[in-house]
Formats: sequence, C-alpha cells, structure tokens
Amino acid sequence: MRLPEARSEFLLGRALLRSLLARRLGCSAGAVPLEAIPQHKPRLMPGSGPIEFNLSHAGGRIAIAMTQGVSVGVDIEAIDPEVEFMEIAGSHFAAAERSVLVRAREDCRARCFFRLWTRKEAVVKAAGDGLTLPLDGFDVSPALPEELSLVIDSLECGMGSWYVRDVPAEGQFTAAIALAKPGMLVHRVVLDEQNVASLFQAGTAFSQVRVA
Repeated sequence: MRLPEARSEFLLGRALLRSLLARRLGCSAGAVPLEAIPQHKPRLMPGSGPIEFNLSHAGGRIAIAMTQGVSVGVDIEAIDPEVEFMEIAGSHFAAAERSVLVRAREDCRARCFFRLWTRKEAVVKAAGDGLTLPLDGFDVSPALPEELSLVIDSLECGMGSWYVRDVPAEGQFTAAIALAKPGMLVHRVVLDEQNVASLFQAGTAFSQVRVA
C-alpha cells in the first residue's frame, strides 16, 4: 500500500485485532496463532479456541466483530456520493435490491446503496469463501436497520442461511454484521484512527451487543 493513509489504516486494524484476540486467548499479541488460507478469510489455527472474527476498515474507521464459534462477517464503508452506484447495482444487486434503490429518494440514494452494499459484503465475508458467491444471487433488502434478518437466497445458489443487521456508524459511514445464526453476543469495535491508540491501554477494548 503506497498511500500512507491506507497503510496506516491497514496496520492499525490488524494491530487492534491482534490485541483483542490476545486478551481473549490470554497470550501476547505476537503469539496469536493466526493462519491465512487462499480464498478464505483469516482464522485462528485449529485447536486455538472457538473464536471467530472478522475485520473491516474504510476512511479511517475500523470495525471488528468476534463471536464464540459462529461464523461472522463485518463490513464498514464510507458513503461516497460520487461512486457510480447505480451502475454497480445494475450488475451486482439482486432485482429486489435494485428496486429498493430506485424507489429511494434521490438525496438518500447513496446512503441506501452503501447500506445494502455493506450488508452484502458482510454476508460474503461471513461465508469465508464468499468470493465464489454471485452477488446478485442473494437479497439483503428485507433487513431492517436494528433487527437481524434472514438473507434470501434468491437464485438458490446454495449459500446456506445467513443473518444480517446494520451496525450504528456515526457520520458518513454505514456498517453491517452477518452471522451464521442468531442469538449471539458479538464484540464489536467501530472507531476512528485517532481513538485506536487509547484502546490498547483500555481495560475493555470493545463493546458488546446481543444480536438476536
């Protein structure tokens, strides 16, 4: 990463993730046993414990989700009204999602697009090998902002059952969490880079929200 801002965001996100995992595992950050498998999301090495986690960062914000043994995905995006989101939606959204976007007020359409996009990205990341999922093959538009909703497999692409909900993110950001099943306690962090350093000394470095 050649841009200093992107490099800083990348490094801080992974440093914070290691710090949080280390506290839960009772080891140093450098000893967290992570492994990366091609086409899959990073995970703890087998036998290290049932913690599942996911990380996302955008525009100086970092989001981290952890669960106890249940696949989880998280995504955060900066709302950019200059993005050609109608064109993107035309090739990557399910028909129902495109309909929601078209019906949205013009001044709210960018936020609507990114809300749907973060939900889809969260599902793809929760699936782990989600890069093989057709993005227009599942529908996240029924999800309500503060409620966990089942994702609809509109093309019957065999993706299984996933649940998605929005995560509150201040300012011009949207965020979402996806889970393999409801009723989980998710540990999450959504913060800006300026506040990351203080979390490394904090006794509790993440908040908790029951996703039911």
